[in-house]
Amino acid sequence: VVRLEVKGDTAPARVVAETPVRVSGRKPLFLRISAQGRWYSFWFATSPDKWILLRGNVDGIALSTKVAGGFVGTWFAMYAHGSTPIPLSTLR
Repeated sequence: VVRLEVKGDTAPARVVAETPVRVSGRKPLFLRISAQGRWYSFWFATSPDKWILLRGNVDGIALSTKVAGGFVGTWFAMYAHGSTPIPLSTLR
């Protein structure tokens, strides 16, 4: 499953997009974030040339220093996890 969650300072994370993905063996799963102004899109792929949009046009206006009233210290992170541990030496 590829899942996009949004979390604020005090609110619990909430799922805004999710889709099942089958990755066999040791094949990689690629993750990407793209931005255009205040709009963010989140992508995934099972091969580096076939990107699939998970969720597009996510409004990031709350990340604006003008709207937030100063530096927001926001960071984006994409990560993968599963039930089977993968040795760090195999990650690219």
